[in-house]
Amino acid sequence: MGRKPKYPCGVCSRAVTTRTTGVQCEGTCLKWFHAECIGLTSTEYVAFDSSSIVWICNHCGAQNLAHSCLSSLQLSPDTNRFGVLDPDGQNVISEENSNSCRPTCDSSNPSSPGSPAYSSSPQNIKQRRSKHKPRPRVLRFLNVNCQSIRAKMQPFSILVHQHNPDIVIGTESWLSDGINSNEVFLDEQYSILRRDRSNDPHGGVFIATKTDLIVTREEELETDCEILWCRIEMAGSKTLHVAAYYRPKEDDEVSLAELQRSLSRLDRRHLVVLAGDFNLPGWKWDGPYVGPCAYPALHHQFGEIINDHGLTQLVKEPTRQANTLDLILISNPTLVNSVKVVPGISDHNCPVADIDMSPPRRYQPKRKVPMYKKADWEGFAELMQHVADYICSKSSSASVHDLWQLFKSGIEGGIQSFVPHKMLKQKQDLPWITSGIRKLIYKRDRLHKQVTRLRKQNMLVPFPLETELQHLKRLIQAESRKAYWSHLESIFTADGPNEYEGMKRFWKFVKNNRTDRCGIHTLKTDEHTITSPQDKAEALNKQFKMAFTNETDVPADLLPETSPYDSMPDIHISTEGIVKMLKKLKVRKAPGPDGIPALVLRKLS
Repeated sequence: MGRKPKYPCGVCSRAVTTRTTGVQCEGTCLKWFHAECIGLTSTEYVAFDSSSIVWICNHCGAQNLAHSCLSSLQLSPDTNRFGVLDPDGQNVISEENSNSCRPTCDSSNPSSPGSPAYSSSPQNIKQRRSKHKPRPRVLRFLNVNCQSIRAKMQPFSILVHQHNPDIVIGTESWLSDGINSNEVFLDEQYSILRRDRSNDPHGGVFIATKTDLIVTREEELETDCEILWCRIEMAGSKTLHVAAYYRPKEDDEVSLAELQRSLSRLDRRHLVVLAGDFNLPGWKWDGPYVGPCAYPALHHQFGEIINDHGLTQLVKEPTRQANTLDLILISNPTLVNSVKVVPGISDHNCPVADIDMSPPRRYQPKRKVPMYKKADWEGFAELMQHVADYICSKSSSASVHDLWQLFKSGIEGGIQSFVPHKMLKQKQDLPWITSGIRKLIYKRDRLHKQVTRLRKQNMLVPFPLETELQHLKRLIQAESRKAYWSHLESIFTADGPNEYEGMKRFWKFVKNNRTDRCGIHTLKTDEHTITSPQDKAEALNKQFKMAFTNETDVPADLLPETSPYDSMPDIHISTEGIVKMLKKLKVRKAPGPDGIPALVLRKLS
């Protein structure tokens, strides 16, 4: 029996090969036909190859353009309709275009006609979507005091080119409505937002952002002070509010009040960056504290404003002579990578800050936890008996340190050999979700997928199916609430021989329900605010050290020649006494510096 042809004719069922003349339907059947089987003469077949005649398939009735014929497999520059015309009007085919126009044939069947060279039907090419989310970049902020940006266009361009900031916050632009932004800002990579003084050629603020950032001005946040707000949306990060602020005089109390009113309109959930010239020379930000100045009350008022709104000042170095006037404030200082002060274009230096809009996540590593309830204590005790015999044999020749290492290594080896371990999952399950509730959730998800599939196919969803889905949703909600409150009641009313079990479950519940996982928050001492991890560690060490007594040595001449107290008798250590102490160990306590759990010592005693 012969082999079945891969491309049978739709009329005679014989194979259609490259040695025969044939056409393919581009409709639903995708069948090949011999030219003679559908009544095509050789002249008509040649006409099919060089024209756009529409023909109807005998099998499925689909309309086809007459470009799917076998003679098009032997392409030449004269018949390539996609070639580039030279000045003389002839087709020119490069080697790349020539290769791309060749049909794909089946390598397993040399006589296979393959796919047609041209196709009148649209081809759906599925593009593989990237699974990775767009990663937000590190934004560089430049705070510059211009003192007439129009007179310093070239120095400003050099400054921007040198540091390549993503956002430029400028003060004292000295611009007016009659001056276009294109006349002043020469770099086309930045979009400009301005707020000029209407009745004074001085002052004015602006924000220049790179054109690839989605920026929207927020006039509803602006008040009757020189402040300009904009909102920046970035994929994978929180909404960013950026403001340029200028306080022209040190004694300007109205400007601080308007700044307070502007900040009170913000959404606390979003990230805020506020920069500009604040004209507060009394603040010593390396402390921080307010030094000698003419208006200390206004300086303290500004400190209360930034504390009330959760802002942290980043610039520590002077920006004008010995004073720090140009500031950058942020609502989340943990996102800041670096802050520096660079030479500016006026008598003010320029702070530069790099802010990571998507800081790296700190994933908790998997932990290997021993399960002492399933331990083989008999095998463990037998191992330790051999270790004890070996230590006794070495007691006369080995040092105390070596003997201790033998004991410790024996304990550690026994824990690895006779105590099973498990790896803690990174994501903790909800303890009140029972297996019954999980089965309901799985059933709800299956029904939801079934309903979604029917709706995508534009089919009518059966009423009983939709009713059952709604019933499952209500049932899961009710059972989850009931289980949740039952779990809480079992925590607070736990009774049993182990007094620590209820406390452990309570603090585990509190830990799983916390919303802030950013580590240790910003600390405040009498001297300054602490943000860096190293400074936080030193401050906490200093605080804990105060709990211990700071003893001082007594001079030898003040000590009595003989002690008035009786000498301590000799200490007798017995095996029974050691066992008694080991039996009193509290197994819920953390191990000491040696790392040996108290439960192991108590069980093996």
